[in-house]
Amino acid sequence: MVVQETIPAGREMLIGVQRDVQFGPTIACGFGEILVETLNDAAVSLSPVDIAGSLRMIKSLEEFRLL
Repeated sequence: MVVQETIPAGREMLIGVQRDVQFGPTIACGFGEILVETLNDAAVSLSPVDIAGSLRMIKSLEEFRLL
């Protein structure tokens, strides 16, 4: 796994993977810290996700404009 800084300092993103009993591996993304819980703003998709799918997930977030 490679982790690379790609957004301006001071902003955090949440990236998570979970194996759902019904759907198998799922991927979630959202803004970190309190935003993901306070705003309930996260995107979830079935795995695997390609680059276009990843961009769709990120752009679907209500707080996308912060990037």
